[in-house]
Amino acid sequence: MTYEQFYDTFARRCYGDEHAVEMAQLHMRLEALGPRWTGSRGQVECGGFQWFSDDARPKAENLAALREIDDRLAAVEADCQTGPARRHLERLGYLRATIRFLSLFDDAALKLAPGGSTEALITQAEQAQQAGNAAEAERLATQAIEELSKTTLADAMQAYRSRLTTQGDFGNLATINVKAYAAFLGLWERAEAVLGKDVPPPGPPPETGPPTLVVKAPASALLGAGRSLDSFAKVSAAAPTVQVTLRTRWRDGRWLPWPLKPLRDGCTYPFTVMLPPSALLPTEFYVEAVDEQGRAATAPAGAPENVFSFSRLPDWEPVVYGPVLYRGQALAPWGESATPEPAALVWTVVQAQAYQPCEAEANAGEAEATLPCRYHWAAWVLPDELLGLPEITARCAVWRRDAAITYSNVAGLPTHGPPVRFARPDPPASPASARSEIAGPYLARVSWDAVAEAATYELHRSAEPNFTPSEQTRIAEWPWTVYDDVGLRSNTTYEWAVVAVNDAGMRSPFTRTPELYIPDQPPAEPPTGLVATAGPGRVTLAWQPSPERVSGYAVFMRPEAAGDWQRISGDAPLKGTSYVVGGLPDTEPRRFVVAAIDRGGRQGERAEPVSASAKAIPVEPVLSIAFDSAAAETGQQGTLGGKATIHDGVLDTREGGWVAFPKEENLQLAGPLSLEFRINVDQVKGIPVMVSFGHYEGLGYWMQLIGGSVRWYLPVMKILDAGSTPGPGWHHLCGTYDGRFSRLYIDGQAVGSRDVGQVDLAPWPGEFRIGIYSETDEQFQTHAQFDDVKVYQRALSAEEVAAAASR
Repeated sequence: MTYEQFYDTFARRCYGDEHAVEMAQLHMRLEALGPRWTGSRGQVECGGFQWFSDDARPKAENLAALREIDDRLAAVEADCQTGPARRHLERLGYLRATIRFLSLFDDAALKLAPGGSTEALITQAEQAQQAGNAAEAERLATQAIEELSKTTLADAMQAYRSRLTTQGDFGNLATINVKAYAAFLGLWERAEAVLGKDVPPPGPPPETGPPTLVVKAPASALLGAGRSLDSFAKVSAAAPTVQVTLRTRWRDGRWLPWPLKPLRDGCTYPFTVMLPPSALLPTEFYVEAVDEQGRAATAPAGAPENVFSFSRLPDWEPVVYGPVLYRGQALAPWGESATPEPAALVWTVVQAQAYQPCEAEANAGEAEATLPCRYHWAAWVLPDELLGLPEITARCAVWRRDAAITYSNVAGLPTHGPPVRFARPDPPASPASARSEIAGPYLARVSWDAVAEAATYELHRSAEPNFTPSEQTRIAEWPWTVYDDVGLRSNTTYEWAVVAVNDAGMRSPFTRTPELYIPDQPPAEPPTGLVATAGPGRVTLAWQPSPERVSGYAVFMRPEAAGDWQRISGDAPLKGTSYVVGGLPDTEPRRFVVAAIDRGGRQGERAEPVSASAKAIPVEPVLSIAFDSAAAETGQQGTLGGKATIHDGVLDTREGGWVAFPKEENLQLAGPLSLEFRINVDQVKGIPVMVSFGHYEGLGYWMQLIGGSVRWYLPVMKILDAGSTPGPGWHHLCGTYDGRFSRLYIDGQAVGSRDVGQVDLAPWPGEFRIGIYSETDEQFQTHAQFDDVKVYQRALSAEEVAAAASR
């Protein structure tokens, strides 16, 4: 099925033939906008709150596209207001509410996130207050309150309310209320603190239009005998609600209305749907709310053409499925195994109620066992004597256990699973034939006939004729019957072999393809526009990509006068179009050149060389801050954020905040580096980052307190955890990197080192921050005082570190 065919089928099933073509196009447009449509990546659910999880921000072109798509969806929704097409209203409403929520939430987040227009106003107001300019502080704080009152965050939450259909949606809305709204209130309280008075935050926007109705009920549910579906309906309306009605129908097709009585204040209406004792067929239901102006709403939207449903099970006992043999994989083959893991039979148990206590009795051959049912499964580690048999038959009986630790059920008997026979399975058949053909430069397309009992296939490749597949020749495990093999060598003849593998891990004899010759290809054209930029101890190279598809690039260097070219970018081709040549010890001129590596691994012609000389590595620090002000002695100008203050030659972040310096070349990691500072830790909350010029799993460097140790981070993921959290009073911390070893010092004493080798020298695009991480979540806030922060473009010696600590 092609991409277009998938969306055509999807749209016809979900929106009907009349709107299928347009809806398929709209869904493909949404898909093309990216996973979250607006251009930002949203929040990380598990962790501290942040408005955006990275530097990506909503794109104006994406938001414009979403507005246009929503307008077209509104027209489709209008066409579905009558007749059978009403069954599509629920999906259309959910989709439109999602678009509105994302657009409104991201609009608010842009202003409320650190550095956004509203947050910046509050920060400026705090700074004006600290500087003693009360009038300016009040003006800025008042303006911030006005902007906070106009934020679209409340509208975003109202939009999300309109898409509540599953328990997961309810949980997500709770997360937004707890985290995003709490962050909003935090900004409001900061502005209030500057004003010196309480200002009530705005309430929810007034209701307009017909009622909004939400029903906490699944789209389908399975219920046991004697059990009812218990749920509630929630109504929000501009005008008083006259009636809320639950309508159900069973076997005879008649809709039976049940008026619902409010629980309190006319807001929440609990209801129970019961089936007659003999009814086992599906039951359908929907809820309708009508206000005093006669305006109605249904849940689900489009009822009665679109309804909720549930069915009853014939009894209310545990259900048991299986077993399967587990030995390192869920469907292990019976018999001997190379794995040392014990063999176990595993049954899946579906309790009548979630996590209801159950026990199982299992038997196989002459062996028996009583097993506890943990969560939704029971496992029996098999005795050795069973494993030696050519085959066994196993069966499991599950008992429901009540609070008195007795065993019972409605019939007084356990629920039995079916007997399952285990025997050494036959291997699958071999693919009937296998073929290979050239599909592009250095690209072969291998295909083979499907094997009915195969779960996956092993694919092998060799340049040796008539080879036998082995671990050394295996290149892929692949579930489909076509494989594109990229990166072949030119002027080479290959064969491929395919092995079918069944669910039990049994392998078929292999089927080999005829030989295929990979012809020679013209060399890759050289990249153009090579530019070299000098920095302290480094040269940064950048170039334009090659016009054809290549696997990457290689960078070479030699002395200016003469000498052999040396490949300095490593054996693997570079994927990007820039490279930092770091660790250059002098200012001697050097020549640099870049070549493209084609998909066959061959180096193409080199670009036109360029010459450059690294700047001298300064002995003195490239950043030095004594905190007489927010300006560094080395010329950089810092900006205070949050509640940070500077007084008596100390940066104070005990109440929160940080100082940030714009990124600049001198601060980038370009080889050897040292970071040192003095710190007086007030308290440790969360995982505070003391100095940050980078990101976890990313570029740059930073130092953190975590797990009772000090973390010194170099890119990428070259982590050194050593020492212990500094106690009360002032302490000197220093991290160094000499081009190979990462070292950490506390109070002049070496507490750890690690051979990290070469690190990634690509530049970090963010700010240099003291007191917090590159993300300003509270868990990363350092509550401390700082002094004498310095960055060197060289590795300080142990003697230099000890001397600095003693001053």
